[in-house]
Amino acid sequence: MAAFGLPEELWIHVFKFLSSNDKLNIRASCRFFKRLIDHPGMWKNSTVSLKKNSAYNSHFWRTLSIRRINSVVVVKANVKEWKQLASRLPWLISVTIDRCCDAKALETLSNFKNLKRLFIRQCRCPKLASSISLLHQLSHLGLCQVRCAPCSDIINAVSQLTNLTSFCYHESSKPIPKADLHSILRCLPNLKNLLHPEICHLRKVLVKSFLKKERKDQ
Repeated sequence: MAAFGLPEELWIHVFKFLSSNDKLNIRASCRFFKRLIDHPGMWKNSTVSLKKNSAYNSHFWRTLSIRRINSVVVVKANVKEWKQLASRLPWLISVTIDRCCDAKALETLSNFKNLKRLFIRQCRCPKLASSISLLHQLSHLGLCQVRCAPCSDIINAVSQLTNLTSFCYHESSKPIPKADLHSILRCLPNLKNLLHPEICHLRKVLVKSFLKKERKDQ
C-alpha cells in the first residue's frame, strides 16, 4: 500500500530524519503511519532505557518486539526482570547494565545468544567474572566501577573472551597491573581498541614528551 502516491520505503526514509517525539506524533495520526514508524528499519540504531521492567505491560514489550530493538540500558533489574527481558527480547546485541548487585541476575546474560556488546557500570557483585567468562561471543566489553569482584578473577575471565575487539576497564581503586595487562593482550588476538588507566597514563606521558620536544625545536 502507498499513501499519497509514495511507496512505503520512501516514507520510512523520510521518517528516519525525525526526532523521537515527532515520530511518536506521526505514529498516533493513523494506522498506516503507525505501522511504518514501528518498522525495524526505523529503530536500527536505537537504544531503549529500561527501569522497573515489571511496570511495563505486554503492549510495551510487543512494540519493542515489532521494532526489533537490539540495544538496551538496564537499570537496577532483579532476576525476574532479567528473565522477562530475555524472553521478550532474546535477540539483543548490546546490553548496558547500570547498578547491579545480584549474581543470579548476571547469570541470565547467557540467554542472549546474539549478545556482542556488554557494558557494566557501578556493579557490586563478587561473582561478576564467572558470568562474563561464559560470553565467548562478545566483541565489545566495558567494565566501569565494578566493585567487590576480585581483580584476578576479572583478568582470568577477560582472557577467555578471545573474540573481543574492544575492551574498556576503568576502576581507579584497583587497576589491572601492567604485567597482567600484557598477559590479557596475548590472549586477545583480535583486540583493536583498549581503554585502561595504564594506557591513558602512557598516552599523556607521550603527548607531554612530544609537546616538550616541539617547543625546543621552535
